[in-house]
Amino acid sequence: MSLSTAKLQTGILEDEKRIKQTVASLISQLKVQADLMLALSAYEFDDLYNQGGRIADQSHVVDITAAFQAEFVKLPAIVDTFTLITRGTCPTVAVTQSGGYVVITTTADTDRHNPRLLALNPRTGALVRIESFRGVSYAGAYDARVPSEWRNAEMFVDDAYGVVGAG
Repeated sequence: MSLSTAKLQTGILEDEKRIKQTVASLISQLKVQADLMLALSAYEFDDLYNQGGRIADQSHVVDITAAFQAEFVKLPAIVDTFTLITRGTCPTVAVTQSGGYVVITTTADTDRHNPRLLALNPRTGALVRIESFRGVSYAGAYDARVPSEWRNAEMFVDDAYGVVGAG
């Protein structure tokens, strides 16, 4: 095994480990957020429940529930994205390089994320991460440098939100 192959394998394993740690952290944050929101909802419910056994302000309970659901939806979308990537089922879009760079264009705003730039390894037939597009969140163009050893390979980019197009 050559030194560059060993470095590549080590990098892939480190990326996988970081992704799993991030997913675990996000799931933990989600659980804490859910517990907090449930506790707040219970507190508000108790506060609105009057001495006679009736809810004093039912519309306020509806508002609290709607606000909770609006906030609660944000983290699962992020967790779903990481789950797609770690399970190898994240949708991808074919891209081409020009002048040592790949340019993508996103068509809509998303949560901030770093789509992977993948290349098809001709020897193994596997997709390997060769770079990432950093800080993708707003509709627009983003570029990533392609390492020279991958410039003739077929390339793809993660499209977890369904907004990526070839630049």
